[in-house]
Amino acid sequence: MFQLQTIIFLIPIVFLFSRAAADVIACLISVVFLCHCIKTNNWGWIYKPWVIVALSLWLFTVFVVSPLAINSLTSIEIAFPLIRFIIFAVAFAYWILKEPRFQKAFERGVVLVVVFIIIDSIYQYFYGEDILGYTQLWKGRLTGPFPDPVPGTYVARFIFIALAALFFSTKFKSIRTKVIVVTVGIGITIGFLFLTGERAAFLNFMLGSFLILIALFYKFPTTRVLLLTGLALSAIGTTVLARSNPIMKKRTIDSSIEYIVNWPESSNGRIVSSAVEIMINHGNYLTGIGIRNYRSEISKNKSLLKKYRISAPTATHPHNIYVEWLVETGIFGLLGFALMIFFIMKDCLKPFLNEKRLMVSTFAIATLLTTFWPLSHGMSFFTNRHAAIIWITVAWALAFARRNTLISSDVNSRPDSHNEQNVS
Repeated sequence: MFQLQTIIFLIPIVFLFSRAAADVIACLISVVFLCHCIKTNNWGWIYKPWVIVALSLWLFTVFVVSPLAINSLTSIEIAFPLIRFIIFAVAFAYWILKEPRFQKAFERGVVLVVVFIIIDSIYQYFYGEDILGYTQLWKGRLTGPFPDPVPGTYVARFIFIALAALFFSTKFKSIRTKVIVVTVGIGITIGFLFLTGERAAFLNFMLGSFLILIALFYKFPTTRVLLLTGLALSAIGTTVLARSNPIMKKRTIDSSIEYIVNWPESSNGRIVSSAVEIMINHGNYLTGIGIRNYRSEISKNKSLLKKYRISAPTATHPHNIYVEWLVETGIFGLLGFALMIFFIMKDCLKPFLNEKRLMVSTFAIATLLTTFWPLSHGMSFFTNRHAAIIWITVAWALAFARRNTLISSDVNSRPDSHNEQNVS
């Protein structure tokens, strides 16, 4: 049992740093889970609405989208293996993380990897090279422990899992302490994302943080002064960072404002426009151009590259997850994907809707929005490494929303302490 807990603890690290190992783990868990279902004749999960839609989408991409794609071989090569991530998410959410000790082990692994990335990236900011030897792409463009400038993106994907783990930890007995820990964590992450210069990660995190802070403000009136103080200190800290580093201010803050105001002319807006034009030119609005077909189509279309002032190396996918589904799987695919997200979100809202457990639902939804916020640009849904990260966060959100074990905080031990039923 201890060895299994250790493996689960290491999963966040493996999924972030090794695409091959993440693939192997996802496949193994999927196969073992299916064998378990066969042995126990337990197939209840297959009737969950989001699973029905996800499996239907997979069949649609394999048997409808791919045969009608511009390049059918490319599409089927990507679409067919995607089922492993759906089964993996089901197994992780409803089988592995169903056990509280495994859920805690996974969350501790997330906390460790988030803290490491933040510390490593800040070290790289000051010394030009990180602990593993990776250097900044240029002054102020951090890569952290990765070959690409993505430390902010990966931290944004996992940060609300880490904050949830800290908030519900039995190590912090009083609600005041929990609120302080979460507020400090948000402040540190804002500073970190400012230094990385990753606009999308910064905006996605601010959206999730806004939800968390509003929920805390509403749920715990006695901590409102603490929250307002924390917000004021974060604002002061961000202002000091911005004044001391005008280059990063221009990239993270000024460019974020310009990106929102003038999105069609931004680099991501132009890539999205090019993707939509390719779909229109192809004419198959219902089933799209085929999975991963945008990459090949834009790379050989010199006129579109010139028209939208983009380069083939940066236009590997449409840079918006919903536009990607629209362009590559058509209107039917997009509607199915949106329906799947709706059912996932609905499951994550159940703790609040049914039991008034606001904080559980808020942390789960904040985690999902780092990927599924419609107005954000982000990673491709159909790239193995990114898909693994997306599905593992979905699995955690679904498992976290189902947690029903109370934190063993004695309500009577101190005036401001809470059990999980009160805290959540």
